[in-house]
Amino acid sequence: MFKSLLSLKHRVLLLMCFVLLSSCSMRQLIVRNIDYFLMREMDSYFDLTSEQYDIYRKKGGVHLEWFKQTQIPWIKTEVEIIRMAKEPLPPEFLRSVAEEKFKKAWIAVCDRMAADAAVLFHSLTPAQLEHFEERLIEKSKLFSKLVELPPDDYLEEYRDIQDDGLDRMSDWVGSVTDEQKAMFLKLTFVGQEQYRQEAAIWIEIRTAFISQLKQKIKQGGVEDFLKKWARHPDIDGQKYAQYRKWRLSRQIDVWVAMEKTITPKQRSYRSEQMLQVISDLNTMLETNYSPSEK
Repeated sequence: MFKSLLSLKHRVLLLMCFVLLSSCSMRQLIVRNIDYFLMREMDSYFDLTSEQYDIYRKKGGVHLEWFKQTQIPWIKTEVEIIRMAKEPLPPEFLRSVAEEKFKKAWIAVCDRMAADAAVLFHSLTPAQLEHFEERLIEKSKLFSKLVELPPDDYLEEYRDIQDDGLDRMSDWVGSVTDEQKAMFLKLTFVGQEQYRQEAAIWIEIRTAFISQLKQKIKQGGVEDFLKKWARHPDIDGQKYAQYRKWRLSRQIDVWVAMEKTITPKQRSYRSEQMLQVISDLNTMLETNYSPSEK
């Protein structure tokens, strides 16, 4: 589940981006019912029975209430720092958010949910566990596809991925300059051989997670296994550390370079987007996700 939650984590971020780009009424609707959207995502991984769905909908509401009280306050603080910035944000701030604060929050969320996740895994039928594994494999298909392409086709497909990244950047700062676009394409480019190495590590992580999870389901200790995995996947050597370094380094390099070139107009646009984020977070704080209120 926690490897699926790594994907879920990014889907929540994408959901928030969609919220920002929607009308005010649509954003409010999504934020106030984010528990429903998260349950739909969970159901897509496990093909839950009606009984399981009802149980984890209620548990999910309790977890969301915890998240509101323990995580949203610090997120609001960081968002406010970005919103109020009149000068380029220092690299130290960007690194602390990407490398430390979100990692710490991720571990806190995983620790909070591990016990319930363990109960869920023990309750899955063989067909549901197979469905879960198939969903994880499906998430790796993009890696496999790019690795196997001829070099010229790889460059074309990877450029499409970069263009999607530029679009997401524009969502936050408005139109990007030619200089910023060139910078982004340079810093985010990954040659096919390195991409092959990253894909191999990701697939090894996925395979090891499923194999070890199945063993723990039989032997016991799923909760502790999930907590440990959230901190560092149990694969040979330092492969995960290298994989994470590659991914984070590209992200942070783009953030730092963007801060050096951001225009006053872009900073103003970003400030407006951050204000919307704060509004959405406040809406979450005001919404009661407790199952007794549903």
